Amino acid sequence: MNTICRDLADGGCLVYAWFEAMHTRIDLVLWDRGVDVEAIKTICTEIEREVRRIEKLGSCFDPDSELFEINSAPSGISTSISEEMCEILSRCIGYNESSGGYFDVTAVSGRKTKTSDNLSLEGTSVIRRAEDVKINLSGFLKGYALDKAVEMVCKAGVSNALLNFGNSSIGALGNHPQGEGWIVATAMGERFHLKDSCLTTSGNEHEKRKHIINPLTGNVIEGKGMVSVITPTAEEGEVQSTTLFIRKNTKN
Repeated sequence: MNTICRDLADGGCLVYAWFEAMHTRIDLVLWDRGVDVEAIKTICTEIEREVRRIEKLGSCFDPDSELFEINSAPSGISTSISEEMCEILSRCIGYNESSGGYFDVTAVSGRKTKTSDNLSLEGTSVIRRAEDVKINLSGFLKGYALDKAVEMVCKAGVSNALLNFGNSSIGALGNHPQGEGWIVATAMGERFHLKDSCLTTSGNEHEKRKHIINPLTGNVIEGKGMVSVITPTAEEGEVQSTTLFIRKNTKN
């Protein structure tokens, strides 16, 4: 992790830190008049450690991750999972129901069925209903990790922060050193004013980037376009932005 520290003219200090994780760049800006610079740097280090832990838990590409193990286990057989993974999958199943099927962490399977038809949770075990059922948490994990990072900042007593996870999930607490709240912009040029809220953006930044699947059709969403939402938590934002983007690009 790289860090830059600055003393503020009217007291207090600001720390800017950045690192690579979850296949993107993560930028952290934290400042406070009542917390010293070393304490803020420690918080940034702890956030990096937590983000990497979550990435290790839910990456579908890392052969050593818990999710990879789930996807590699024989279908139809109960696989023991951690309580955290069980909670994540349980929430994702619930989001699939509440979104009308548009948010689906098993969409990559192309089965055009509900998440609950593809996965079965029993205590702290999961069963993939068929061999072609695969779980991809990429549209959920950054928001989940960002919410954890926001919690850590609040618990440490830092009042002001901007936590940017790859420009697609952004959490804002308190104020910029020189103004009310935080002004952020998306890749599409939209500007938003954030304070104690999260901005989440889903979509295709350019024509060749096609990575979101409509779970109801099994088709990849074509064309350039993005949807941004402001929500109290980043997890909610992941679900809402994905759902709205797919619905916007679905022909009735």
